[in-house]
Amino acid sequence: MRDDTTGWEREDALSEVVGFVLLIAVIIAAFSIYMTYSIPVQGRDNEISHMDEVKDEFVAYKIGVDSLWTNGQTDNSISTTIKPGTSGATMQGSNGLLPVIQPVASSGTVAINQRTLPPLTEKLSIVSYSYVKNQSNRKSNPPLPITTSLVQQPYTNSPDSLLVNITVNSNIGATADPSRAINVSGMDTQGTVWQAWINITPRISYSINYTWSPHASCPSSPSAGPVVWLGDPAIADCLIPNNFNNYSGTDLSLSVIKNRTRTLSDFTIYKGINSSGTPYVVDLLDSAYGISSNIQNTPAIWYSKHDSYGDSDIAANATAIYSYQFQPDYTYSVPLGAVEYRANNYYWIPQTYYYQMGGVFLSQSDGVSPKLPPSVTFTYNKTIPGPIRVSIDAIALDQSNSVGIGGTTPVQIGTKVKSDSGDLPYAAITSNTMNVTITYTTPADDPNTVAMWKQFFHDAANTTGGIPEDNFKVDNTSNSAYIFIMGAYDPTKSGGLNADLPDISLQVKAVNITASILNIGGA
Repeated sequence: MRDDTTGWEREDALSEVVGFVLLIAVIIAAFSIYMTYSIPVQGRDNEISHMDEVKDEFVAYKIGVDSLWTNGQTDNSISTTIKPGTSGATMQGSNGLLPVIQPVASSGTVAINQRTLPPLTEKLSIVSYSYVKNQSNRKSNPPLPITTSLVQQPYTNSPDSLLVNITVNSNIGATADPSRAINVSGMDTQGTVWQAWINITPRISYSINYTWSPHASCPSSPSAGPVVWLGDPAIADCLIPNNFNNYSGTDLSLSVIKNRTRTLSDFTIYKGINSSGTPYVVDLLDSAYGISSNIQNTPAIWYSKHDSYGDSDIAANATAIYSYQFQPDYTYSVPLGAVEYRANNYYWIPQTYYYQMGGVFLSQSDGVSPKLPPSVTFTYNKTIPGPIRVSIDAIALDQSNSVGIGGTTPVQIGTKVKSDSGDLPYAAITSNTMNVTITYTTPADDPNTVAMWKQFFHDAANTTGGIPEDNFKVDNTSNSAYIFIMGAYDPTKSGGLNADLPDISLQVKAVNITASILNIGGA
């Protein structure tokens, strides 16, 4: 500023202007630092916390679906709510573009059956050499006569019924020898010695009824049987016994001994049998007798009969019945589908959680990992000989529903198990399969998911299931991963593989579910 009288310039007000400009600069710098560092950190924390919530919601969803099919609740629905976004309250400047107080809320998409483009979808296939149920074409071995001579019968495959047919021809009355029986015995692959006695047992109730008799009618000597004398035998009256026994019929009963311990004693199967040639059939694989698992694990069984009244009084034979048949390349293939959440994160890496085949998976740019494994389990005990157990719950979503809802407001997922779910018809015997191949296939170019399934198959079989490396193979193609299980380890066989007998217990449940989603609004 110029002074009119002296001609000098005055600069007294300049310091205030400079100070104000510096103050504005400090404020702008502070907000710049806050927006550059603090807001992204807050947004990152919000989105990480939100993804943890999504994971928990998917775990809850899995538990809910599992509870439906394990309890047989078909056509009953469960509901799970997923919040797609962080829903942070964001205050923006006048231009509506720059957040100045809180991070921008992220959003996401909840979708069903949209991981691949229809009609192509991810699939699970199971191909096996197995014994499969066939009730309309039951097969049986020729009847094996049971005589007083001990005879052994080998069983290449475990029957699902082992019938002992008995006919009593004579000597069935009260004088019959109660030790007459059919003996069936063996030792299973676990080393348990078992024995079943099918007894022909007269039922006799014993009682003593005394009749008063005057002295004149009493026996002349006290030694005459179980007479009760009422005083001096020479002069006293007495009580004379009668009705020593009462025969009420002959029963067919069963006793079971396992490792010298009686587990079932004189269990009546048929009451009041007769000797008119009526056949009586006992199925030793009835679960009520407690020896079905022992019999199914016994490669050879011994039979004999005991009859002190003559070899012709009891006629008996044993018949093994199989209500299944061997089918090579028995195949079950199902499109899997998925329920998924795809995050649209601004501050944290994009992530996708999805539920498929009973598992919960996390997918991101660097790979896919199972947070909860899919419903495929393997079990093998190398210490105690026995079959490899493979259990699969083939959980598949109905492909007719493909939908997605995006945004930040909560979405409700409704799910129910369809009534056509159930066990696949593998024979209900201890070992029903010679080999099995389980394959996951994706039509998309998704090497991360293929690699994840390959690693899961290996870890589930070897690390968790205990199956030796020699007895399975895990590999992959460009769009599939598979495991091939060859059977239980047998050191007496070449390469440890017992290819002559089924030594895998395979159980597969088809669990068909349908899901729908609904935007329920809210913050």
